[in-house]
Order: sequence, then C-alpha cells, then structure tokens
Amino acid sequence: MDSIIRNQNRMIYKIRKLIFLFSIVGLSTLSYAQTNNSTSGNNFYGTNNDASQKSNGLLDNWYFGLNAGGTMMLSTLREKPYSWAVGASFGKQINSKLDIQVNFLNGKMHTEGFYSNLFFVNDVNFMDASLVLKLKLKSLLFKNSLPFIDDFYVFGGYGFTFFNSKVTNTADNSFFTGRGWANDSIKTNKVRSPFIPIGLGLAFNVDKSGRYKLTTEFTYHYSSDNELDGGFSSSPQVNAPFASHYIYTSLGFVYNLGVHSASSPEKVIAKAVKEKVKPAKIKNIKTQEAKKVRTNTGDSKSSLLNNWYAGINGGVTTMLATMREKPYSWGVGVVLGNQLNRKLAIQTNLLYGKMHSEGLYGGLPLVNDVNFTDASLLLKFNLNDIIFTRSPKLIREFYIFGGAGVTFFNSKVNNSTDLSFVTGRGWANDSTKTSKIKTPFIPLGIGMSFNLGNTGRYHLTTEFAYRYSSDNELDGGLTSHASHYTYGSLGFVYNFGKQTALPQQLLADAIEEKVTSSVLKQVKNDITTIVQEETKPLKEELSGQSKTIASLQAEVESRINDLNNKIKEGVITTQLPDGSTQTIPLNNQAGSAAVSSLTSIYFAFNSLYLTPDMQREIAVIARMMKKNRKLKCEIAGNASNVGSPEYNLMLSQKRSEAVARFLSNEFGIKNNRLIIKSNGITDPLAKNLHKINRRVDMQLFW
Repeated sequence: MDSIIRNQNRMIYKIRKLIFLFSIVGLSTLSYAQTNNSTSGNNFYGTNNDASQKSNGLLDNWYFGLNAGGTMMLSTLREKPYSWAVGASFGKQINSKLDIQVNFLNGKMHTEGFYSNLFFVNDVNFMDASLVLKLKLKSLLFKNSLPFIDDFYVFGGYGFTFFNSKVTNTADNSFFTGRGWANDSIKTNKVRSPFIPIGLGLAFNVDKSGRYKLTTEFTYHYSSDNELDGGFSSSPQVNAPFASHYIYTSLGFVYNLGVHSASSPEKVIAKAVKEKVKPAKIKNIKTQEAKKVRTNTGDSKSSLLNNWYAGINGGVTTMLATMREKPYSWGVGVVLGNQLNRKLAIQTNLLYGKMHSEGLYGGLPLVNDVNFTDASLLLKFNLNDIIFTRSPKLIREFYIFGGAGVTFFNSKVNNSTDLSFVTGRGWANDSTKTSKIKTPFIPLGIGMSFNLGNTGRYHLTTEFAYRYSSDNELDGGLTSHASHYTYGSLGFVYNFGKQTALPQQLLADAIEEKVTSSVLKQVKNDITTIVQEETKPLKEELSGQSKTIASLQAEVESRINDLNNKIKEGVITTQLPDGSTQTIPLNNQAGSAAVSSLTSIYFAFNSLYLTPDMQREIAVIARMMKKNRKLKCEIAGNASNVGSPEYNLMLSQKRSEAVARFLSNEFGIKNNRLIIKSNGITDPLAKNLHKINRRVDMQLFW
C-alpha cells in the first residue's frame, strides 16, 4: 500500500513539474527575438491596425485574458515545491507605455521535506487578487520592430491572498500545524495575507488585427508575514520564521475588446509623414538622435562642472526585521552626481540615521536600536521615454537606480521590561560601544524629480530605496535573517554647470521635431515648384502683351504733343475701333472753345471695365487737363440699342461715372472740372455697329 502511495506521489510530482517547466518555455522566445531583431521586412502580422477594427466606444483599449501555469512555493521545506494554478485578467491600455490590470488567480501550492529528522508535507489551496501597473519596454530593448512580438513588459502592484494551509507529518499522517485548518479534517475561514507581485512578461501577436495575443509571464509574490507555510517556520518546534514567497509562471491568451487606439508617438509620426519623407530619411534622423543620447553632444562650451549636481535629503527609515512593531525612524543624506547623458547618471550617496524595531521574540519584549552611516555608488536610469508619451513640463525625470554600498553601524537589543542587554553588534554591553560593524548592501529604488523655475538648475526629488544585505548583523545577531531596510526621502538638488544632457526631453519628441522640420521644408519646396509651374504661362503671356513703362510714357507724351499741335491747327483726328480715322474741326466761339468728340473709349458688351488701352486714352486727357488748369472735360456715356432704353441709360451713366472716378482717383482731377452726361441709346455713332456705340466721349473745353 505504501509503495502505491509513493508511486502516486511521484507521478503527481512529475505532472506538476511538467506544468511548471512548460509554462516557462515561452520566456525562452525572448532570447530568440534578441538574436533575430535585425530582421526587418514588411509587417506581416501588423499591430494596431485600427483601420480593420470597428470602434466600440467605451470598450476601446480594454482587454480580457485567461492564463494557466505552474506555482512554486519558496519555504523552509524545499523539496518538490511545484503545483498548478489558473487565472484571469482584465485591464486597460492607458497609453503606449502603461497598462493597468486586475489579476485573479486560483490554484494550489505544495512543498515537502525533512526537518529535525521528520518528513513534513505542506499543502495550500489559495486564491489571490491583485492590481498591477504594466510598463512596456519593447522600444527600449529592441532596435528594430519585431512583427510577431507585441511587447515586452515588467509589472508590479499590490494584492491579497486568501488561503488554507496545512502541514502534515508523513510518518503517522498526523496534523502538525496549519492556517485555516482547525485540525486534519476541519477547515475554518480562509486566512488573508497581503502581498506584492512583481514580474515580467512577453506578448505575441496572433493575427494581423492585433486583437488576439498570446502571453507568457513570470511573477514573484512577496509577503512579509510567515502564514503561507501554515505557521510551520514560526512554530515552537522550528522557531525560524520565514516570510511567505511563491512564484507563478504562466501561458495565457488575451483578447482586446475594442480598438487599441493608444498609439505610440513614433507610430503617429510615421503615419503622418510616410507620404512626405522617405523611410531611409526617418531612419537616419532616429540614428542621429540616438547618437546624441549616447554621446551626450551639446552646444554649450565644455566645463568641468557641466552636468554635475549635488543635493541634500531627509526622510524615514524602515527596518525590516523579525520584530515588526514601530519599525520607523529617521535619516538624512547628501548626494553628488554627474548626468552622463539623457539616460544615465552616476551618483554617490551618503546617509546617516537611526533604525528602530520592537516586539515579542521568544516570549520576551525586545527593542532593537541601530545607529548607522552608509555610503553607496549608484547608477540612475531615466525612464521618461518609457513612462511618458510627450516630454513632461513640471516633471524633470522618472528613474530607477541600483548599485552597491557599505553600512557602518552599532546595533543593540535590549529587554524592554528591565532594560537589560540581550545582544548586539558594535556593543560590548549595554553601555560600552566598540568599533562600528561594516556590512555590504545592494541599494535598489525608484525616484522622481520636479523642476523649480524655468532654468532647470534647481529641482526637488522624492525617492524610495530598498537596501538588502545577505548577512544578519543589522538586528544585533538576534536572528539568522538577512538584513533589510528602506529609506523614503524628499530632497533638493542643485546643478552646478550647464546642462548639456537634459533627461527631460523624450527621444520621440526630438525625432518628431526633426521629421516635422524635414516635412515643412519639403512641402515648402513642393509649393514653390507648383507655383512656378502654374504661373510660368501667365508670366510669359503678360510679358508678351505688356509694354515697358518707358514706352508707355513715350506714347502718352507723343499723343499729347500731337493733340497740342492739332489744337493749334484748328482740327483734330481720332481713331475709330474699326481702324478708320475721323477729322473733326474745332468750333471757336466767343470766349470759349470746345472740341467735339475729342477722344472716345469703347466698352465690351454690358461692361464697365476699363482696359489698359482705355486707361491710356484717359491718361492723355488727364495730362492735357493738368497742363491746362482752365480746361474742363465733358464725359458722355453711350450704349448700344441691345436691351431696354432704361437699362442702357443707367449703364451709360455708370460708364461715365467710371471714367470720372478714374480721372479723379488716379490723376487728381477735381470733380468740379468734370461734367458727367448719360445719353443712353439716343446718340448712336453708327447705325448697326454696336461696338461703336458702346462708348464714352470725352470733350475738352475752356
């Protein structure tokens, strides 16, 4: 019977392991994609193909998914830690960089192993719910577009696990301990435990529309309590509390409910300029801008202080130790750093402060106090290109950082009841300090800085840093747990020299400026070319028909001289529209002299328009009147007999007024020297030639 049970257990273990291993196979595709990311070509799969999708309004950018995979429990018992789980997710794409998502997971966890020569089995039934933010990194990781990969992303958030956990002694199948179990057969209410999920994932396009995707994810769930193992590690027999950890690795399917309209800036740019700028030119612009980011090129003169900064900060320290009560204290620090380029900065941090924690341990009320100084060297990585779709105004940068450092400290643990010395590091007893203890640590964190003023020289910072050390010295040697503490701070930073490497401007905006400039230049050239082609025939026609100003002036002078001579001779000759001439004698009367039909201009049908030839005739009259201030001009309008007499009378009146207005406005002839008449059809010059009768006669008289 025992052999059958053992065989069944082995089979179950193999099935669990296969599920777990199968679920992580998808992550290996990332390495394949990186080795093949030089492949470009046409986008066969196509993403964000909005033209082929019908908008569903409120459902746009929302998606739903299902997943399944393997769980792995990290606990004191380390053998066969694999089991299974299934989950569902529901989320919304906020923009091209960020998603917000709700995850639900239901499954089992299992672990077993020897402890104190006894073999134990821990089984857990659990459900968890979490809210996470997904940060997309595809544009950062891949140089060229990969059509089958939708995105590579990291995520983190907060959630709760609801579970029943039972630990059994396999020697006699007796109930050892549990959470959510009264004994071996009676369940109680599920236990609730908060956790922090962090992980990474990869999404693959399934079809051209981009509506269907496959996903593979790796998620680490961390909880600071030790409930998930059924209280096994904190039981009196073990007395080695171990925080709850588990891993979930999955394969999933995602369906986009509506249209994915949150396009990235580069996609918008590409769509806007694809007809105007050749792809090779856009690629060249991107290469130039990326080179600026890497090489930190700037227009300002070089200086030793350029891009250097210093700052001060203050905040709260939190000690993560076995004793969890009142773990808060204070710290103050200074920083000195250099902005290497838009993406990277190197920085030295010095921090001085205190840490404190208290609580029950081994049935005793204990207090742990730590005085410390730490020094670290960090690299800061700017995430503006990932977080934001446009260069921010108030926010200078959003960044993550990591590095290495050393903490120098004195740690003392006292019994809070009688204040007796229990243990310590850097303390010989309750009142005698020895030399500080040195322990290395790894700082990791996130931060954000805000501009003060328009110069960009001053800015405020807020940071959260987690410091991890693998030894157990920080709590005075009370436990064997690794040393952890956090530091959350507010600070002020001053930039010494000129900033030739600004982290605030996004690479996408720099590319857009270049592309926009190229488009405007090309459009301007296109418009200039079109205008030149369209106006070329017109210019040629005008050039052929127009006379120079000098020749026109000479013609006017010649006509005036000819008129003066004719007046002196007593007769004047005018040219009719058909090319013939008419000689008219001057009528000399006592005290006055008038010229009959001195000159005439001829209009088109139903027209008031003064052509250039007609304007030249009027100019001759104007010149005569300006030379002879006593001359007056009678302007008589006429019309052909086409149409009603009333209309033609009005038309001839308007023709006379048009000539008088031209003499007044263009040549300054006063209105009291102009006599306007309207003959209508009553004074025809020709019997059947309508073009001869559509005229205005101008007579000069003394």
